[in-house]
Amino acid sequence: ASTVNALPTITGTATTVIGGTSTLSSTITGGTWSSSTTAVATISASGVVTGIANGTTTITYTAATGCATTVSFTVAGPSIKKSGTITAFTACVGTATAAQSFTVTGADLTNNIVIAIPTGFELATTSGGTYTTSSLTLTQSSGTVTNTTIYVRLSASAATGTYSGSISLTASGATTQTITIPASTVNALPNITGTL
Repeated sequence: ASTVNALPTITGTATTVIGGTSTLSSTITGGTWSSSTTAVATISASGVVTGIANGTTTITYTAATGCATTVSFTVAGPSIKKSGTITAFTACVGTATAAQSFTVTGADLTNNIVIAIPTGFELATTSGGTYTTSSLTLTQSSGTVTNTTIYVRLSASAATGTYSGSISLTASGATTQTITIPASTVNALPNITGTL
């Protein structure tokens, strides 16, 4: 005798937020749950899905018969995206360098994006605007920060030496993004000697 087994049916809400949970169930009990991308979401033996990061994963329920059913599960939540790279700066002490830039966007935010800069550098939202050596805040509106250009340069107040580090972009619940600034140099001014 040969048997054709029924496929399990997965029920429940196939979405959650980062750090949130959603419980899935199957019409056939006694099987096992799995997630194809555990970096996005994990699932317990009882069908509780926990959101880890933005993205989509495939949840599979396999019955004891070996028959399996899948469902696409989406995790949404605050996100920051950045674009652009920074190359090394070189300056003479007392003079700021020309600015370089990168862009930032944010979605599904619950708080503003804060941009922190390493020592020796400064930030602005316009190339000829007011630069700050402390953090810069991008205010979200209805959870969104539209594409914003950020300008960075070596500060005129930086002493002679080498500076490097990472610019960090943070917001509550979002994965922190970073932009590396390679080793940059502030050179001393030459001294002129002799009878003037």
